[in-house]
Amino acid sequence: MKKQQSLVETILKCPDLEVKLKLLGFAIGYPTIQHILRSTPPQLIMVALKEYDAYMRSVYERAIAAEISDLTWERMSLSYAHGGLSIKSVDRSAALSYVSSVANALPEMKLQLKDPNYQGPRELDVALVLINNQLPSADHITREMVLEGKVDQKSIGKKMEEVLYQNHLEKMRGRDKTHLMAISDSHVSAWLHYKPTAREPRMTNEEYRISLLRLLGIPIFTGEFQCPMFKCGAMVDVHGDHSAELCKCGKEFHVRHDDLKLKVADLVRAAGYHVEVEATIKVANKQKNQKEPRPCDLELAYGGPKTDGKILAVDITLKSVKQRGLSELGEEEPGIAAKKAQEMKHKKYDGYLEELGKRNPRKQYKLLCIARETTGRFGGEGLPFLQDLLRTVAQREKKPYCLVAAKFWQMSSYSLHMFNARAIVWRSQVAAVRKQD
Repeated sequence: MKKQQSLVETILKCPDLEVKLKLLGFAIGYPTIQHILRSTPPQLIMVALKEYDAYMRSVYERAIAAEISDLTWERMSLSYAHGGLSIKSVDRSAALSYVSSVANALPEMKLQLKDPNYQGPRELDVALVLINNQLPSADHITREMVLEGKVDQKSIGKKMEEVLYQNHLEKMRGRDKTHLMAISDSHVSAWLHYKPTAREPRMTNEEYRISLLRLLGIPIFTGEFQCPMFKCGAMVDVHGDHSAELCKCGKEFHVRHDDLKLKVADLVRAAGYHVEVEATIKVANKQKNQKEPRPCDLELAYGGPKTDGKILAVDITLKSVKQRGLSELGEEEPGIAAKKAQEMKHKKYDGYLEELGKRNPRKQYKLLCIARETTGRFGGEGLPFLQDLLRTVAQREKKPYCLVAAKFWQMSSYSLHMFNARAIVWRSQVAAVRKQD
């Protein structure tokens, strides 16, 4: 740890927060001392590991300029798919690393010792107890499993991660629990891996820090303040939820909506399909009994995935899980906001499109709703459509699907969180100026 301190101090002086955090991921943590964890019985270095965890926590506190509570530090150790930063706790990971190392090395140890009945080191039993304390009883590891080489570090690590996530979730209540459920998806945290090109907009340090604090549930402000937008006046809480997800008095909602619309349109074109942006569909208005134009965000008239031989009318919508009536449901059902948005769109447009098909049998429309929550999660209807497009693009470009998909999820996620952070920054700055006046 002392050898790393000079390097860490140099990294902490880096002016770019995004680069600073990535460098810290390589300079300290589990990867840098993995060789020690795999070769040393955990009970012999337990005190040192706890000190190392505390040191890592203090370093990240300095990096993001925020206090990290025990609960937040626990969340940071969760994987990206569970709303964390994948900063492994060396204290919790030590036992599994050691046991899996013993299981892998045991055949060679028997040869070197010339003892085919060698049962492994004495310290193995204590390490197994430490692992089993982090696993449900049905998944406990026995010494026999180690001797037979049936210890898979990756699969067992995933089970331990799931237990940690469920235990962490049980400690959360209200807004914090709803938020964690909403961001527990791999697409939500994809922005953490994205590196914008020179031509693309990039988060400032302040915007990146706000996005990071929101991801971890750390308060951004010390207290509430009134939204400065004209005719709004709602209170912005310490997490900035109103600014990022609820306030529709500014242009942020339209900007985020249009950004996703154009990215999906580019994806459709890359897949080889024709797409019309902001197409106009003439439908009968039952109230006025006359025809009026009704736009859809994207129209695929000449084929595409999931069209069923019809013209595909794609509607894109953003919804916040923080809205009244959804927050409580979000604690029990992740993605509830996107699901409700899909239902609302189909209720609003399905009848119109069906009536249009009866009037003109040559034009049969099918509505597809790409609903996205303002935290980044996609709804169940739009997600398979986007995945089909990504597979087609991968086949056309002869690239691995994982690379094509990762780029799209990272790019769209980065833009969303950047605009969320900008909405918070702008409102907080205007509110501070007005308060001084």
